[in-house]
Amino acid sequence: MKNKYLSWLVLTGMWLLAPGHAVWAATTGTAFSDFNGDGTQNAGEVGRAGIIVNAYKPGATTPVATATTDSNGQYSLAVTATDYPVRLEFSLPTDTCGLDPALDFPAANGDKYGTSVQFAQADGETHNFIFNYPADFSTDNNPRVFLPKMINGDPLGGGDAGDAPAVVSFHYQDTGFAQNSERDDAETPLGPAYDVAALQKQVGSVYGTAYSRQAKKIFVSAFMKRHSGFGPLGGGGIYMLNAEPPFNTTANLNFVDMDAIGIPTSDESGVYTANVSPDASTVQYSPVIGTNLQRGLPASRATPNNDPAAYAQVGKLSIGDIDISEDGRYLYAVNLYDRKLYELDLTDPLNPLAPTNAKTKAFAIPHECTAAGGEYRPFALKIARGKAYVGVVCSGEDASDTVTGTSADMKGSIYALDLKTQTWSSAPVVSFTFDYRTDYLWYPWASSTWSWDAEKGSPLISDIEIDNGGNFIIGVMDVRGHRFGMNNYALSGTAVISIATTGETLSAKRDTSVKACKYDIQTNPEFYNDNLFHAESSQGALAVHHTADSDQVMTTFLDPVGIWSGGVHLYNNQTGQRVNNGYEIFYSGAATDPGPATFGKAAGLGDLETVEVVPSIEIGNRVWFDQNSNGIQDAGEPGIAGVNVVLKCGADQQTVVTDNKGEFYFSNVAGGNAVFMDTGESCSLEVDGQQVALANRALTVANADGQTNNALQTDIRDSDAVPKSGNNQVAEIPFTVGNPGENNHSLDFGFTPLKVDLGLTKTADKTDVHSGDTVTYTLTVTNHGPGAASNVEVTDQLPAGVTYQSHNAGQGTYTNGTGIWAVGSLAKDAKATLTIDVKVN
Repeated sequence: MKNKYLSWLVLTGMWLLAPGHAVWAATTGTAFSDFNGDGTQNAGEVGRAGIIVNAYKPGATTPVATATTDSNGQYSLAVTATDYPVRLEFSLPTDTCGLDPALDFPAANGDKYGTSVQFAQADGETHNFIFNYPADFSTDNNPRVFLPKMINGDPLGGGDAGDAPAVVSFHYQDTGFAQNSERDDAETPLGPAYDVAALQKQVGSVYGTAYSRQAKKIFVSAFMKRHSGFGPLGGGGIYMLNAEPPFNTTANLNFVDMDAIGIPTSDESGVYTANVSPDASTVQYSPVIGTNLQRGLPASRATPNNDPAAYAQVGKLSIGDIDISEDGRYLYAVNLYDRKLYELDLTDPLNPLAPTNAKTKAFAIPHECTAAGGEYRPFALKIARGKAYVGVVCSGEDASDTVTGTSADMKGSIYALDLKTQTWSSAPVVSFTFDYRTDYLWYPWASSTWSWDAEKGSPLISDIEIDNGGNFIIGVMDVRGHRFGMNNYALSGTAVISIATTGETLSAKRDTSVKACKYDIQTNPEFYNDNLFHAESSQGALAVHHTADSDQVMTTFLDPVGIWSGGVHLYNNQTGQRVNNGYEIFYSGAATDPGPATFGKAAGLGDLETVEVVPSIEIGNRVWFDQNSNGIQDAGEPGIAGVNVVLKCGADQQTVVTDNKGEFYFSNVAGGNAVFMDTGESCSLEVDGQQVALANRALTVANADGQTNNALQTDIRDSDAVPKSGNNQVAEIPFTVGNPGENNHSLDFGFTPLKVDLGLTKTADKTDVHSGDTVTYTLTVTNHGPGAASNVEVTDQLPAGVTYQSHNAGQGTYTNGTGIWAVGSLAKDAKATLTIDVKVN
């Protein structure tokens, strides 16, 4: 008799969900920027339009429903009730302003609110999608702020001008009169004192300010201001100082001199001249910056001076705004002399190195100035989302400082430089003319003509920021604020002059009804209310601190709390109204701050910069039971709880256990479970397939949807694990750690029902038989692995010509009538034996 072999079958129960439905309701939710990564939408976190939501039935490759978030970030998916459960996929578009899957990443704490793949079991559920742009990440609503403070005199002359504060630091929410603002009366409210981060003799007159969160350093750049002398590096100087106290006010803060490395910020080969007309009504423009001594700047901050040549040089020589790339690698500076944007390679973001000329690049700044509009004057700079935004003004005067047009001819524009392709936008992203004011009109620069008419401003776009909703905020300084002082001299003689500036803070709202980046400037009426003691009191510097609690901008301000002073104010970006009482940095009416020392109602402050944190990196996401073995996370396929997942980075490793949804997360946040995980490091995730939680499971197929790059945000729905080389019992996902804030929630392990190899042998104790003989059949089933088998059954019908007598089952039960031997479970390499005695007919 021939042996009979069994073909085996393992049956698994399908997980079925059939909820009752009393009332039909769509699957809904909100997509928003989560600045602090806590998973909750707070007052300052706005919803984002354009995010795509797709719902997939189990096994489907096309969605049964799709939706796109509206201007509030909300969506509603009309999924038919019988189509549940569904897999939800949230994806960022590549053609929508302010959203980019290469720049925006799922927010941290994915275990609290879900990731870009979620599962809806029934209608009426809420599923939010929360993401973060790493450069906007913040956990502190009151960070430290840095601000240059200017002083009259020669900081290198050995007098008290050099010992005056040059860069001060305070906190974002500070209000009142700073205790060291030199206000000598009993006015209240008193606010906290500012810290002195650098002295005038260390850096001199500086304006541009940039912060490297990677290096925790503040950079400040030289600025041509009349009555105020340069520091040790002259007009091309950039300085670097610590961003955390204690501050060293005796240290050498020199970083790089642009002139010294071959990038002229003025004509250093020419001869300094200060040609003033006999009636002191004009001064001839010279591209040569004089030394502090040549300019006649005194060592005492209390001594008035003429400094006539500087009057025509403001906004044309030295350095304008500076900013730093969001990865900390490059410092960018606007050169006012050649009107180019310079990229300075710092080499090491953590430890910036002063660049040589070979490590710089220059980009000529475009403009749209006509002959009537006059010479173009760039200054403002903002680095964001892979672009450099540069603000340019058509000054209304020609190269000889002759007025060429009116405020209607003078344009303000913002151009965008794509830092990857190194190409400028073909047209400005924002453009407007300066004839929008009905009071306190804007006028051409008239750089060489002495004019101190009260509140007759000349505009320069001095700063650019982007609020929580992606709208541009534009700071406009009044150039006159840096041509004049407080109780200081005219171009010649001893006539004492003081002025008040008329700056501006403007809003250009992003048009969310279109996908392209389109902005509508709001000038009539103006959005921000900067009228306090004086109309148009903004002075041109801005800082936006992206916080979950509020959507605000800080601006330098004329008379923020009391008169004859300079300081800052905070504005609500959603209403345009001031939100606090302001903070006074300096007061110019005190006996301890005599005459021209500070700049009163003129401009005495530079650019604002907030200190932000480096975001952490979180990786994850799910171990699940792939019931249909297709390698895709289908709706209805449950996560596997209790699985040990090991993160390995070099010699460091950490283990977490999957939760009841099968999810796991590692984070290098301070105090987190993977502080050793570093940017750019090659790491791996490992799961041992022999652990108890994975009994009767085998690793499913990898990369079933064709995505093989485990860092891509599109590689979100399949299993990424492969057998580890040299140990195929371990499933492994190799990956590279992204930059700070580039959270990766796309690392998934799928396990299928375990298919085992069962072998069956059948023997008889006699091969030559006669009628009446008794024959014993022996059946042996063996589990050859790779795992345990359950519900094993062997079907064996007796042949004709024999009669059943008895049997002996070493395991399980045998039923003669059906011929079924219900073996039950067999461990790997285990055997079970059945003997059957029959009588030959």
